[in-house]
Amino acid sequence: MSKHNFIFCPGTWLGLGKLELTGSPTKIRFYMKWSVLPIEENVIYCEQLIELEEGDEPILNRFQITITSPNSFDVKLENMTSGIVYGKGAIDGEVISWEYKEPVFFEDTTGFTGEEVYILQPNGEYMLRSEYKADGEFKTIIEGRIWKKEDL
Repeated sequence: MSKHNFIFCPGTWLGLGKLELTGSPTKIRFYMKWSVLPIEENVIYCEQLIELEEGDEPILNRFQITITSPNSFDVKLENMTSGIVYGKGAIDGEVISWEYKEPVFFEDTTGFTGEEVYILQPNGEYMLRSEYKADGEFKTIIEGRIWKKEDL
């Protein structure tokens, strides 16, 4: 974890990229802001605010990251769309990643799965790729980059 500043060091991270929905030829540009609080008793709280270029309201994701070993962690994601989803994360060299596998959150759905991968670049930024699937059909693919906001 020591080489990674993202998530494991408090501060603000900014990002941008493109979001693609299966079945749609359009890619939507997005902007992102992560607010990461200091680690307290192996738990990190983060908020992620996402604004879509063509969206009405920003999307707010709240994360609780619990460090379970030097190379692994548990993730709890909460938002208005999917409710609360749990996942497992890992650190492997230059990569921070986590995966969600929720079997069912309502009787008439097949659940939520997803994966987020952040790859540390030589300049300290991270390239990101995420893929989410809900109800077994529609997939959302996100590609972009994030960087630490400089303190003034």
